[in-house]
Amino acid sequence: MAPPVTFDTLFQGFPGWSPTHGRLAWPSLALIKAGGKNVLFDTGHYGVHKLLLEKLAERGISPSDIDVLVLSHSHWDHSLGFPLFPRAEVVIGERELEWALKANPAENTTVPLYVMEHIADCPRLKTLKGDTELLPGVTMIDTPGHTPGHMSMVLETAEGRVVMAQDAVKNRAEFLARRADQTLDAAATAASIERVASIANIVIPGHDRAFRVEGDRVTYTEELRAEILAKISTSMEESAVFTICLKQATAQG
Repeated sequence: MAPPVTFDTLFQGFPGWSPTHGRLAWPSLALIKAGGKNVLFDTGHYGVHKLLLEKLAERGISPSDIDVLVLSHSHWDHSLGFPLFPRAEVVIGERELEWALKANPAENTTVPLYVMEHIADCPRLKTLKGDTELLPGVTMIDTPGHTPGHMSMVLETAEGRVVMAQDAVKNRAEFLARRADQTLDAAATAASIERVASIANIVIPGHDRAFRVEGDRVTYTEELRAEILAKISTSMEESAVFTICLKQATAQG
């Protein structure tokens, strides 16, 4: 029997934005170990890459130790770190890549076209068409709506079936409402959320903390925590740390 799949949430997603400075775009990022391989699900954007490499190094993993890099979709906050992992097989949905390569940068500001073009030319590229078993205990499933070819990851773990939904379900509110904002197809998004709900014991949203699903009960499994460091003092040696920490645990649909 194959050893159980394990996952390590490197970055907790955050469901927030600034009305004056734009979206924080802090996504959930995870390291998965399955079939003797190191799998990274999404990469975040430039602002997190130094921290991402540091977190991997803390676990004894270098960029060249990542065997498989899976991109849930093409948006910049999930895909910009593609060049960091020189040996990894790069996995993305076929329909997603085709759509992203047709993006007009002046109209679709969320897709980094230059990155998608490099991915399309990568000799390590693997595109998926429909639900696909990636490794034992790891399956990619179609969850369109947020983008046309968005895919989520299903993990068979000792804790139950974990669905790394990414932006198919960006936060708990979307899960409970069965609808989302920032979607290109509201009906497809609703169907994708229903699909996630039908199979998940634990959901890791794209921009929120993980939660457990037990019937109508949706219970967060961890605190939501983020820190912002600000230079607001007259001294170069002083800075202020603003901590956002929410402990609300349970909600019912």
